[in-house]
Amino acid sequence: MKQSILMVVDNYFPRLGGAELVYQRLAEGLVSTGHEVEVVTTGVQGSPRSETINGVAVKRLCQNRYLFLFQAFFFLLFRKSEATIVQTATYAAALPAWLYARLTKKRVVITVHEVLGKGWFHGMNAVQGRIHFLLERFVLLLPFDRYIAVSDYTARSLTAAGISKDKVAVVLNGVDEVSVPALQRDTVLAGHGFDPGSFVFLYFGRLGISKGLDLLVAAARELLPVHPTMQLGLVVAEKAHDHLFQLLVDLQLDFPRQVRLMASLPRGELLTLVASSDCIVVPSRTEGFGLSAIEACMLGKPLVSSDGGALADHVYGQVNLFASGDRADLKQAMEKALMGKFEHIEKKLSFSWDEMVEGYEEVYG
Repeated sequence: MKQSILMVVDNYFPRLGGAELVYQRLAEGLVSTGHEVEVVTTGVQGSPRSETINGVAVKRLCQNRYLFLFQAFFFLLFRKSEATIVQTATYAAALPAWLYARLTKKRVVITVHEVLGKGWFHGMNAVQGRIHFLLERFVLLLPFDRYIAVSDYTARSLTAAGISKDKVAVVLNGVDEVSVPALQRDTVLAGHGFDPGSFVFLYFGRLGISKGLDLLVAAARELLPVHPTMQLGLVVAEKAHDHLFQLLVDLQLDFPRQVRLMASLPRGELLTLVASSDCIVVPSRTEGFGLSAIEACMLGKPLVSSDGGALADHVYGQVNLFASGDRADLKQAMEKALMGKFEHIEKKLSFSWDEMVEGYEEVYG
């Protein structure tokens, strides 16, 4: 059955990121199977307020996502939409989407990427943590018609938060197959300031409070002095959470020959660096999906990864898992990696865009 779908999300192309790519592939995938899709999202400097991208009608409002919360509601309320389903996602876009759907008696579906719960209290003060914890609970407990979890772990987190199991469906995100051209490892590493004769650990991703970077810094401070041929690369996508960024800066200042702190790299350059590194470190306390870890697995890279959230289910290949939040266990897992010792984990799941779109269609009915 062909549907008319209104997608209300915080960010959309040309903004870049894992969630933004999921929304784009979902919207365009639904259009390719005959559905009509309109996206309402935040504005992007230099992009038109309204345009059609690969068959998807995109409406952009203000750039501030907190102001977007209010503007989106009134924008939706005072215009006619033929949509039969409202699709949204955590966090800011969820409230205006839910309110609009309830007032217009439309079905509303929310995609939940992760449930942080008490994880909000890591890296935030008590007041900030409490506010974010309560806001997350408020959004999740709004009576959406269906909840789409991007992993079994996220589904379990939703039911633990009080969501009826009957309302929750697991639809795995798709992931692009990644590859890099033939490369000279030593040349790539030297180009980024590493000693090609060293054993290079690499972290790449966001500077988020759930990413466990404080644990990685603590473990590195113990390992670097006793392993002079060990180097650590840190590629962080933004400088949010100043206290976390300062931890990384201080580590580099204390170990200038062994630590390289880098800003976000172009996609191709990042993948080349990942492929050239000896081991990827994923120290997250929790992950709702674990895109960076999956991409590293696709490139055949050994991993030191926490077992937090969906990671234990999603990573595969040569992997040393450690207990989420356990600095000593992380240190031990990295020491095993330095000796070339890894466990082998078989791939259990498929991360297909086509299967993702089909999963959403099943939920829509």
